[in-house]
Amino acid sequence: MHFSLQDSNAVGAEINFFTQNESPTVDTDSDGIPDFADDYPTDPNNGVTPTDTGVLSSSVFDDADGTLLNVAADTGDDFVNLLASQKIWQSAQNGPYVDSGNIGIGYTENNKFTDVNAGNKFRTKWLKQEVTTGVIVYETVVSAYDLSKSWDAGSSAAGKGYRMILKRGNGGSSDPTSAGARQGAAINLQVSANGGMEIQGQTWFTGDAVVSFGGNVTVDLNEADQASDTSITMQIVVDTDTGAWYSRFSTDGGSTWTDLVNDGSGFDKIRSLQIANRTPAGDSWGTDTTAGVASDFVKVSSISVTNITTTGDASVPTPSLPADITDSDSDGIYDYADDFPNDATENTDADGDGVGANADPDDNDPNVPNAQAPSVAPALSISSDGASVTLTWEDASGFEVHSSSDLSTWTNEGDSESPYTESQGAGGKFFKLANE
Repeated sequence: MHFSLQDSNAVGAEINFFTQNESPTVDTDSDGIPDFADDYPTDPNNGVTPTDTGVLSSSVFDDADGTLLNVAADTGDDFVNLLASQKIWQSAQNGPYVDSGNIGIGYTENNKFTDVNAGNKFRTKWLKQEVTTGVIVYETVVSAYDLSKSWDAGSSAAGKGYRMILKRGNGGSSDPTSAGARQGAAINLQVSANGGMEIQGQTWFTGDAVVSFGGNVTVDLNEADQASDTSITMQIVVDTDTGAWYSRFSTDGGSTWTDLVNDGSGFDKIRSLQIANRTPAGDSWGTDTTAGVASDFVKVSSISVTNITTTGDASVPTPSLPADITDSDSDGIYDYADDFPNDATENTDADGDGVGANADPDDNDPNVPNAQAPSVAPALSISSDGASVTLTWEDASGFEVHSSSDLSTWTNEGDSESPYTESQGAGGKFFKLANE
C-alpha cells in the first residue's frame, strides 16, 4: 500500500506498507491462475474441452534427475489434463527415478532403484477410462541395459530383467464383475537360460482364458555379455474392436521388426499399463550405492500408449484374428471367450459352477445353485533374515500375495510370481495367497 502527498512537481512525502515475504497463493490445477481468481480452480483447461490427439499417455523422462516415476511428466491426453494427484503410477513412491533422460530400473549410475533386490516390483498406471475402440499401441523403449553382474563373482539368474504389461482391467486382482479383467499381454527383456539375453512375448494371467494366443514366443538376442547400449523398441498392439493383438520388437528404431506373439485374440478393452523388474530368488542387481557407479540396470527412455486409429499412423499394421477363430453357436461370442460355445443362450459362467449367468440366480457364487469345491492355494513358505521377509511358493495361476497388519484389512501386493520379498519393519505382519 502506498500513500503520498505531493506538490505540482510531484515532490512530497510518501508512506509505503509492504509485506516482508511474498504472500502465498494457491493454484490447485497448476494453470498459472490463483484459485481466488480462477473460475475453474480444479480444471487446468478452464472449461475448454481438450482436443483428442489419440496419444493417451506419453512420457520421455526429460524431467530433472531424481524425479520419481509417479510424478514424471506425462503429456498424453489422458494425463496432461489431470491434476498431479491423478497422474501417479501406483506403488511408485520408492522409485524408480529419472536418471539422465531415462527411468532407471536397478543400479544405474545415479538415482538407483534399489527395491529391485527385494523381489518383483510392479508399477501400474490406470488410463482415465476404459478403451474399447480403436487400435492401441503400448510401447516402451529400452535405451541400454547391463545384467552381466560384472560387479560380482556370480552371474545373473535366468529370468532376471525388465517387463512391460498391458491389461484389460485395473490391477492385479480379478474383477468379479468382468471375467479376465486382470488379463493382458506382456513382453520380457531378460537373461536367458544359456547365459545370454532374450525377449519373450506372452499373455498375462493366461489361466483366466479371455486373452488367448498360441503360446510364449522367445527370441535370442545373441548378447553373450548380457549388456548393450543398442536401443530396443517393444510394442504390444491391440485392436479392441476385434480383440486381435500381437507383440513385436525392433533394434533399429523401427525400421525392421521381429514378431513375438502374432496370433493373439480376446483383447477387447484396455484399462491399465504396468512396468516391472524381474528378480529371481537369490539374485541381486547390485550393492554399491555410490554416485557415479553402476551395477546391473535397465534404462527405459520412453513409455507411451497411442490410439493409432485416431492418429492415423499407418506404419503399424492392424492386428488380425487367427484363421481358426470360430463361433460355434453363432451368438456373437468367439469360442475362446464363450463359456458355453455350443449354447447360443449362454456365454458366461463367472463362478465356474457349470450354470450360465442367464440361468444362475447368483453367478458370483459357485454355491448357488450348485456346490463347487474352492480352488486350493499352493503351500506358502516364509523366511526372514532379520532385514527382510521372503515368501516362496509353487507358482499357481490366479493366486497373489496379500498382506495385513490386523488380519482384517488385506492389501494386494500385486505379485503372482514366487518369490516375494519386502523389508522387515517394526510390528507384526501377516501374509496369504489368495485369488480374490
